[in-house]
Amino acid sequence: MKEFQLKEITRFSKEPLPLDLQIAREDTARGRFYRISPEISYPSITTLLSIESAEAVKKWQQRVGERQAEEIKNRSANRGTTMHNLLEKYLDNDLQHYQSSFYAHEMFMACKKVVDARVSKVYLQEAYLYSKLYQVAGTCDLVCEFDGSPAIVDFKNSIRKKSVKDIHHYILQLTCYSLMLEERTGLQINNLHVIMAVEGENVADVFSFDASNHRKEFANFRVKMLREHGI
Repeated sequence: MKEFQLKEITRFSKEPLPLDLQIAREDTARGRFYRISPEISYPSITTLLSIESAEAVKKWQQRVGERQAEEIKNRSANRGTTMHNLLEKYLDNDLQHYQSSFYAHEMFMACKKVVDARVSKVYLQEAYLYSKLYQVAGTCDLVCEFDGSPAIVDFKNSIRKKSVKDIHHYILQLTCYSLMLEERTGLQINNLHVIMAVEGENVADVFSFDASNHRKEFANFRVKMLREHGI
């Protein structure tokens, strides 16, 4: 771990959205669930997507080897957690000095360059959302003003550059956040942005989508998960 100090800091305005925060997040043998009442809990969107991608992940593990796959997964998870924590504090106007591994710092700085240039106002961070209609829940990284318009943003990290075809599951994830946010607040936000820090790159990549183009696909995906997996 090394000590770092930010030299350039952007101050973000805040306009919090009202949300029901009486939700508990639970990790179980079946994946992550969110309890919205003593009787009702919903699976997280990331749990559903991990079930859907299990076969592809298995093939990847066989291709690179289980040991290397585990090392890559743990490295990505550790960097991602640190990067997310730093971004959350930065967007909360509460970060100047911090400790981090070199690579997590580099990924944070790559995302920071995008955030500084394109985010102005923060509405929600690390927001627990759920939908009774779709029986799903999840934690949204950021709802903000991005390029002057309300948007939903998710931060990702990768050891290699990716194309749109590599991140289709992220499109479904953010579309789910859009649907849940609308159900919880009445606010429809269709602007979706994935900000992805890539190892060795100075500026994070940005993938932008319109949720309205993917709502039907998400609804079909949710029906499929209930029908084929009972979750």
